[in-house]
Amino acid sequence: MEDSESRDGVSTSWEEMITIALAVTESMDEGRWELGRIAAGIERRDIPKLAAAIKVGSASLRQYRQCAEFYPPEFWNTYFALSWSHYHEARKAADGDLEIALEWLEKANDLAWPVDELKSEIRRAREGKEPAFDMEHALGRLAALARVIAEHAVGGELVTWAEDVADDATNYQNSVKEK
Repeated sequence: MEDSESRDGVSTSWEEMITIALAVTESMDEGRWELGRIAAGIERRDIPKLAAAIKVGSASLRQYRQCAEFYPPEFWNTYFALSWSHYHEARKAADGDLEIALEWLEKANDLAWPVDELKSEIRRAREGKEPAFDMEHALGRLAALARVIAEHAVGGELVTWAEDVADDATNYQNSVKEK
């Protein structure tokens, strides 16, 4: 992807945009958990009043509360690669069973599923279908995660290993595309 020029005329590379967007998303997720914690501390009947005061939809505030009440705080950020929305979808799929929700979160984390893929896999499971597996997508996600590790690792062998994994996954992904 090419560099993009923002409205203020500043040129931003694709990688910089991703980094900024990830930081914003992480901040939004932290806010959802915190709003859920706050909403869990008030009477349910007061949710609309709080929502109006902070200019958030009542339905959204109820969802934040449901997640904050469902997951013990020690699980709120167990999977650093997952967003609050992953937790929300896993909670809905679990029908009140924390262990089932955690199983979905673990799968989503291990397979680097975006939220839409988690929702799709939950739907497939409810329909009694086998999980979908897309080798090309999986390799792309592996390469992307390895690049994130390489960018955030501090020196030495870990950086080299992550760069090698990313390159190998990308090369293998390209060979799968060609077939």
